[in-house]
Amino acid sequence: MRASLHTDLRVSGPTIADPITGLRYTLTPDAAWLVGQLLQEGHIERLVPAIARLRQLPEAEARRALFALLAHLGEFGGVQVSWDNTYSRGLRRQARWQWLTRQPASAWGFMRAMFRAYGGIFGPLQLGFVVAHLVLGTAFPLALTVLPALLVASFGVHELGHLSAARYLGVPVVLLARPGYLALLYKRPQPRTAQFIACAGPLAALFACLIAAALCDSFFAPAVLMALGTVHALSLLPLFADGKTLWRST
Repeated sequence: MRASLHTDLRVSGPTIADPITGLRYTLTPDAAWLVGQLLQEGHIERLVPAIARLRQLPEAEARRALFALLAHLGEFGGVQVSWDNTYSRGLRRQARWQWLTRQPASAWGFMRAMFRAYGGIFGPLQLGFVVAHLVLGTAFPLALTVLPALLVASFGVHELGHLSAARYLGVPVVLLARPGYLALLYKRPQPRTAQFIACAGPLAALFACLIAAALCDSFFAPAVLMALGTVHALSLLPLFADGKTLWRST
């Protein structure tokens, strides 16, 4: 098993800088020491004896401490752990692609991340709906053609709610072009903060759908908007990522 720091991060003593997002953060002394070691030695098993000698610990305890620290570093995406087999190589390529497509938490970064996350899925779908209306006419109502756009818009409001809450609370964020999981926190927030951020996305999407439904004068659009709002509200259940964050933080 190997662990390595992403090559496009800049390390200077205890400070790591991400040139893509402009974020800089300071590591704890233990984390800074481990990052320094990873720059020289990527094999985890070879680091265990060094940690055991340095801390005067049994190797089993040193291994547990090492994995705990690697997991903490991995939370902000700076460290990648890999196994030397075919399956892990595919996962490494996927993780690397996601890392390379990250965007700064700005308006332009948000639009780019949303386009990369959902454009390849909903762009062809939207085109297909328009073509279906042109070919089938009244058999495929014009109101149906806006359904993919409404879905993407609701996802955008959802993710924007998370992002706005994180920025309001001063939590550093980097954006990932990944459907259903746009923002990656560079710093694990306190439980109350995590709850607020988790709730902000679904509630923002729900309120936006309710307001849009109230402004519509047809039957089809309000029904679709209410359904979309309900779907976003259901994401606060423990089965989904936002719900897990909400209920595990209690």
